[in-house]
Amino acid sequence: MERKRNGLTRRSFAKLGLATLAMPAIVPSYARAQAHTTLRLHHFAPAGTAPHYGYLAPWAERLGELSDGALQIEVYPLMQLGGAPRGLYDSVRAGSVDMVWTLPGYTPGRFPKTEVFDLPFMGYSVVPTSQALHDYVTEHAADEYAETHLLTLFATTPGSFHSRVPITSPESLRNLRVRTPTRPLADFVQNAGAQALSIPNSDIPESLQRGVMDAVMMPFDNIHAMRVHELVGHHTIFSNAVNEQLYANPMMLTMNKQRYEGLPDDLRQLIDDNSGPSELPTLAAEWERHHASVVEELEASDSNEIVRIDQDEDSGWRELAQPMVDAWIEGMGEEGQTLFEAAREALVRRATEYTSG
Repeated sequence: MERKRNGLTRRSFAKLGLATLAMPAIVPSYARAQAHTTLRLHHFAPAGTAPHYGYLAPWAERLGELSDGALQIEVYPLMQLGGAPRGLYDSVRAGSVDMVWTLPGYTPGRFPKTEVFDLPFMGYSVVPTSQALHDYVTEHAADEYAETHLLTLFATTPGSFHSRVPITSPESLRNLRVRTPTRPLADFVQNAGAQALSIPNSDIPESLQRGVMDAVMMPFDNIHAMRVHELVGHHTIFSNAVNEQLYANPMMLTMNKQRYEGLPDDLRQLIDDNSGPSELPTLAAEWERHHASVVEELEASDSNEIVRIDQDEDSGWRELAQPMVDAWIEGMGEEGQTLFEAAREALVRRATEYTSG
């Protein structure tokens, strides 16, 4: 019988190309003696955000130490190697870079099954949402990642509105210009009469300062690096009795397939042993700590106001989201309803396990 860990079997990861869960890596002595291998990891987030300083940079350092220097991973935040965030997946697929950390939602239409997790109210906290994402992709969307070697799937900390004026109801969005991270969330605000804008992270501070936009949708842990809290005074948090959030975007850490397959066996094993769902607690600990500290800071601030909304009690928000759900299901054809129910089941199950455990 095949043993499961975190609800995922080694076979299920194998069919996806995801790293299996394993004991800490033991790097053979021949790896320590060989000339070192350098890999470049490119991503869009500023260096001051928790995913970079709290996970990606320490992860690269960890692999360097475990390999005694045989594997060096250079991390380039904020698109330092050039290009736009929407081109990250194509760059790793083509081999322009070795690894990327990016959102599937940055390339609309390429990950249609995964896009179900970009719908409004399809997210909880980092660990259960990320676990549900792994479960769902392994069983239903492995084909969408076949062009690269997928290392780990994550979900962001909960996203919120950060705005010049209070957003307290769907009517509050009317005529606002809102920066949205993905197509489903763009449809969400447009359904309320707002104008959705697609603006790279690096341009957000200037766009707010110049009055190009009135609000931005992003997790709290990003706002310090982009000075959002200095440029707007209102923040809207969604949650309910089971901690369901407005959204939590899927993210991936993935690697060029040919580059991965060309590595020595021991270095491939080292990467595999330090990838997959076993990485989630490490990432979540710092990410959620930083998220909570920013919320606490803003709540104590005289220049920022936080509005808390329970989407189950305040009428209109779920109704605003339903057309996005219906459109996604219809767009997926005959399997749409089945896929949506599978994603919801994985989310609820993982959130229940996380809360009770």
